[in-house]
Amino acid sequence: MEYIKLRRYLFLLPLHIFGLITTPNFHRQAWKNEAHNIYTNFVWVFIALSLCAQWTSTFLYAIHDVSEFLQRFYESILLLLFFGELFVIKMRFHDVLELFHLQEHFYKISNRNIHRKYVMMESIELAVVFVINTVTSLTMLIEPFLPISERNIFLMTTIYGRKDPRKVLISPVWEPSFIDIDKDGYFILVFSLQILVILLGQIASMSLLMVVIIFPTFPASQYEMLGEFVKLLGAEHRDGFGELIFYTDIATGAYLTETQMVHYRYQQDRANLSKKEAAVKLKQWKEKSYPAFYLKQLVRRYQELEQIMMRYRRFLKTISNIFLVPFVLAFILAFYQMAYMKHLPRYNCFKIVFEFLYTIFAEFHYTYTSELMNSCNEMMVRALYQSRWYNCSPEVRKDVCIFLQSVQEARHISFFKGAVVMTYPFFMKLIRLSFSFVNFLKITGQM
Repeated sequence: MEYIKLRRYLFLLPLHIFGLITTPNFHRQAWKNEAHNIYTNFVWVFIALSLCAQWTSTFLYAIHDVSEFLQRFYESILLLLFFGELFVIKMRFHDVLELFHLQEHFYKISNRNIHRKYVMMESIELAVVFVINTVTSLTMLIEPFLPISERNIFLMTTIYGRKDPRKVLISPVWEPSFIDIDKDGYFILVFSLQILVILLGQIASMSLLMVVIIFPTFPASQYEMLGEFVKLLGAEHRDGFGELIFYTDIATGAYLTETQMVHYRYQQDRANLSKKEAAVKLKQWKEKSYPAFYLKQLVRRYQELEQIMMRYRRFLKTISNIFLVPFVLAFILAFYQMAYMKHLPRYNCFKIVFEFLYTIFAEFHYTYTSELMNSCNEMMVRALYQSRWYNCSPEVRKDVCIFLQSVQEARHISFFKGAVVMTYPFFMKLIRLSFSFVNFLKITGQM
């Protein structure tokens, strides 16, 4: 589908251009692919050195002031999350491509209204992510050019040992002793490299959020389309003209009318059947065999979609089991930054506000994705209850019960073998924990 290919293009191309991943066989010439692989390794070495400089500065200099340490620690965690999660995606890039291939293979449109609704939802979410991500990066780039406060001058001279505190970097970093960052040449070089890190970080964070948005939106729309067919279980199926129909492929909504079915059966065995006898045979098949055939289509389609969901949940668990604790720390520190903002000049607060919004949005959307994936099965349960399953034969009703049992299982994203489940109540617990941390700092006089 062009819809899926467009999203794949938007997701992979920036990562490939800036060397964050190497798309297999992107170029026809083998030497170009090998050269790009070397380029990617160089980019990741640069990112690793930048992260080391950031974390070293945080624990070597900023640790002498609590508020400064927490602010730099928060920013260091964000960079670690962006690049760390993207590095895991790079190492498991084959799984990402396989998920895209599964989407292209199984994505079918049986209801264009539902398809348009989810495309619109996805486009709005991507637009919001792009705006928040871009504005956050811009505020980080603009902050060094704003008037410097007396507190920042004090921090630059006493904690970071800067001779000229008015030469402000995007974020303080550790530099070797042979580099004097107060000199114009070194300062411009380091500042330019930090701009490159911010650019790579924006691409990384945007791509990560696109993974969370694009992948679950596809099966959610497919589940809703499937639910429309589940509601028809046990009822006569008719088209817009009122003619009796028989579905042959519920994934695409393909069907044959009663007239077409009679003609088909007559053509198959015209030597032994008249058209009247073919109609009688069709009626018997409709009453005895078609409900079971229809349910079999529903179950097969559900299993296809569940295969994609299972792979996606497994992929997310691989990333989140590693970075869940740092992300919770970043979430808590985001609230601290907002509480401490009253001690800062107003023009220095824009970056903190947008970093806070970005962190909250990322965590909320991650929780929303988990709830969306679980709601896919809930849609199946509601559709089964709304169907006329009781009109089916005892054998079919037995299969319906087995199908119902499978779709009633929870499908939330969970980590650490189910110890942490991404739900809205868990999101609220994180918020309460964050407020508790801020109150603790106020009580102990750290704010």
